[in-house]
Amino acid sequence: MRKQICSVAVTVTAFASSLVGQSPASPTPAPTAPVQVKRVPSQSPPKASNQLPAVLQSYDFGDQLRVLQDPTAMDSQKSASMPAGTNAVPKGYHPARTSR
Repeated sequence: MRKQICSVAVTVTAFASSLVGQSPASPTPAPTAPVQVKRVPSQSPPKASNQLPAVLQSYDFGDQLRVLQDPTAMDSQKSASMPAGTNAVPKGYHPARTSR
């Protein structure tokens, strides 16, 4: 009985794989004539602008350089520029208690 079940399973598997399997590759038709590429000059030359964008004009590169040279300078600048109470916990906030 077990032998018969195994042979049925093998037959079903072989049949299913033949249905799902890939069909043989069909040859792609060759193009009738080769494609000719023609180079066409662009319509307008790229505009060269000597002005920096507004973002780069107002960006503080010196400050970024100072932070790279002395990473501890970032902490003091950050705390000086932040308004007082920014890190404060809102009134009435009570964290959820977890049972251990």
